Amino acid sequence: MIYKTPFPNAWPKHDLPLFRMLDSGCCLNKLAKLEKDLSTSSLAYVSMMKRTDGSGRSHETCTKRCCKSHNIDRETYRSLHTSAGCSCHPVGPTRDELNAALDKGGFPIMRLRDGSVDIVDSAVLPEYTAISHVWSDGMGNLHGNKLPWCQLERLHKMVLRISNDRSSLFWLDTICVPWRNDEHNRRRVAIGRMRRTYEQAKSVLVVSADLTTVPSLASPTEHLLRIGCSGWMRRLWTLQEGALAQRLYFQFSDGAKSLDELVAQVMEKPGSAISMVEADAVQIAHSFQRFSNMECNMMEEAYNALQWRNTSWQQDEALCLSILLDLDAEKISGTEGEDRMWTLLAMLPSLPASLMFAPGKRIDKHGYRWAPQTMMNKEGFTMPLGHGIPPAILGQLGIMVTFPGFILHPRSIPNRDISFCRVDGDLGTYRIANLGPSDGGKSWTEDGPWNISNPAIVVGPALAELLNDENGALVSIHRSERGVLMTEYHSRVHIHRESNEELDGVFDSMWNAEAKKSDITANLGYAEILASSQRWLIS
Repeated sequence: MIYKTPFPNAWPKHDLPLFRMLDSGCCLNKLAKLEKDLSTSSLAYVSMMKRTDGSGRSHETCTKRCCKSHNIDRETYRSLHTSAGCSCHPVGPTRDELNAALDKGGFPIMRLRDGSVDIVDSAVLPEYTAISHVWSDGMGNLHGNKLPWCQLERLHKMVLRISNDRSSLFWLDTICVPWRNDEHNRRRVAIGRMRRTYEQAKSVLVVSADLTTVPSLASPTEHLLRIGCSGWMRRLWTLQEGALAQRLYFQFSDGAKSLDELVAQVMEKPGSAISMVEADAVQIAHSFQRFSNMECNMMEEAYNALQWRNTSWQQDEALCLSILLDLDAEKISGTEGEDRMWTLLAMLPSLPASLMFAPGKRIDKHGYRWAPQTMMNKEGFTMPLGHGIPPAILGQLGIMVTFPGFILHPRSIPNRDISFCRVDGDLGTYRIANLGPSDGGKSWTEDGPWNISNPAIVVGPALAELLNDENGALVSIHRSERGVLMTEYHSRVHIHRESNEELDGVFDSMWNAEAKKSDITANLGYAEILASSQRWLIS
C-alpha cells in the first residue's frame, strides 16, 4: 500500500471512461475488472490509451463474467507465423529427446542451432528464461511439440536481449511439455514439475500480443497499466507463471522491461507526489508480489487472484492451483476433470472457512457439497483476509468451521425464497434470501427452511461485528456431539438486518396478491442466536 488512508485527491466514480472504452470495442469482462481495480482518474487515463489488441479479436460474445475471445477451439486452433506471408516449416525436438530429460528427474530446456531445436537437461542447472504466453496469440500447438521456425527465432532474439547474450536457453510449454501422454505418463510428469520450471528460471518473459505493439519508450505508468489491461492478466495459466518468477519481464515492441524496474521508476517520487494513476499502476505489480509470502493467507490470496481469470478448459483450474500452492500437480493431472477440485481441497491441511460462502455450482460429492466447483468468475465475491477467522479443517465427513449462526423456527410466507425472522434480544428483523438458484441449486419450495429438519443458518463474521450484511449457508442439523453441530449443507444465503424503515420498504415492494404486508408481518419466524465460537461439521 502506498497510502494508508483513501487517496486525498481521488475523483468520484464516473462512467464516462467506461462508455468510451465500450464504444471502442473493449471487452465487457475487461471493463468490469478495470472498474473494480482502478480509480476514475486511472480509468480516464486508460480510456485515452490507444487500443493495442494485436490480433484484432472480437469481444462480441464476451460478458462481464467471462472473456471468451482468448478461449481455444480444439477443432480450429492452429499455430501462427510471425507474419501473414511467412511459410517457414514447423520445427521441434523428438519425443525421445524430451523423454530423456524427464527420465533423469529434470525437465527439457531448448536452444536453437542451425535451424533445429536442441534439448538441454535442466539437471545440469543451466541458466534459462521461461516464456509465458497466451495460447490464443498463436504460439501453441495441440498436435505436436513444434512451432514455426519464425516464432522460435523471434523468441530466441528476445531471450538473448534480456540475458545480455549470456544465455540463449529458454523453456516454452509448447515445445518442452509432451503434447500427449505415453505409457509412462511423461506429460503428467512434466506438468508436475512446472513449479520448479518457473521457480528455477533466471527470468520469466511475458510475450503477449497486446503488449508487443507498445513501444518500450512509453512511461512506466503506462506500461504497468497496459499490463493490467492485457489479456495475459485474465488467463488462468499465466497467474502461477507470473507469481513464481524470480524476475518477471514483459516484452514490448522494441525491448523488454522488468516489473521491478517499472515499479522502481514510478516510486522514484516521494510518496506525497505520487498520483492516483501511479498508485493504481503500482498495485498491479503488487498483485504478483503478494505471492512471495503466502503462508498466512495462501488459499485466500489464490482465490482472490482468480477473480477475473478464465481458461479454455475448466479442468485446468485445479491443476494450476496445485502448481501455485505447491501441491501434487502430477496427481491432479492424472485425476479426471470433474474430480480435480475436491482432490485439490483434500490435499490442503486447512482451508479458508469463508470458502463455503463463495458463489458457484457446488461439488456433487458427499462431504464436499458446501464447496464451489470453480473459483473463477465469482460475481465480485472476495475472500476476506486477516479477519482472524479460524481456518476450516476438512475431514471424511465434511468441513469443520467456527462461525456464529441462527437456529431457525420459520413460518411459511408467500415469497418462498425469502424468510424474515426476529432474533432473541435484537429489535431488528433479519431478511434471509436464498442464493441457491444462482448457484445452480434448488428453490426453497423444494429444499428450504420449511421442508428440512432442524434448519439453521451458518453466518459469516460480519454480523457478529454488528454489521448489517453477511453471507451464510442454510444447513439442517442432524445432531450435536460435544458441542459440535453435525449438519448437512443445503444452499448459500444472504443475510441482511433490516431497520424498521427498510422493512417497510421491503414490504411495500412485495405488496401483491400473494404477499400482503399483513400476511408477512403475521408470519415472521423466530431465530435463536448461536455464539461466534459455535463449531459446525458440514457435509
